[in-house]
Amino acid sequence: PSIEYPYGSNTFVMSSKALTKVAIRDDEEKMTLAALDNAGGLSVIKFQKEEDFLSGEVVLEKTQVELTFSHGEITELAIDSDQHWLFFIENHTRLNAVDLYQDVPVILDSYAIEDEDNRFVDMTLLLGGISLLTVDTQGSIIQWFMVRNTQGPWSLQPVREFSNGSLSNGSSAEATLIAEHRRKGFLSYRNLRAGSGKGSELVLYHSTAHRELLREELPMSIDQLGIAP
Repeated sequence: PSIEYPYGSNTFVMSSKALTKVAIRDDEEKMTLAALDNAGGLSVIKFQKEEDFLSGEVVLEKTQVELTFSHGEITELAIDSDQHWLFFIENHTRLNAVDLYQDVPVILDSYAIEDEDNRFVDMTLLLGGISLLTVDTQGSIIQWFMVRNTQGPWSLQPVREFSNGSLSNGSSAEATLIAEHRRKGFLSYRNLRAGSGKGSELVLYHSTAHRELLREELPMSIDQLGIAP
């Protein structure tokens, strides 16, 4: 095993403060980084890629993006595959979509949870980086798309909803989402509440078929989970 640095080993300074979350999206022509620091500050840097005609190496042209909108506490960040949209969850109850194609990015659309007893607990992008998944404390998993109507404006729209089903005895309501790398499937898992012993529940879904494929109770708690490509 080894670590490679395709863009060199120089650091990118996102903030003068410690970072708590980072989102990255990279393709052949450009790269976008978004970061959240421990003071709640959000920063975005864009890079255009140029090839050095002498060395053939990729040279990054950096642009610091000015964010003028105000926001509350941010808990999750994601950038779509086109590097058009920055999604973030604010104050655990609001999902925001920021248009990064604008010279000065703005929050173009939002969805807010109105139930005071409910909140978002996780968010991830599905395979392809176009649609977004969120899960809330009531076990509702929603798939979102940015949709353009006939008049032109974009809007954040829910297209599918999956239920985690009734909670097992002692299960936590806070599920974590993991997307598959090469198929339109995803996993959710949740552990038993503290004091209820060890154990967890794992559920496998297929997004396009809008189906639950597998539900298993495991004898151990899960701290981290990954899916091999």
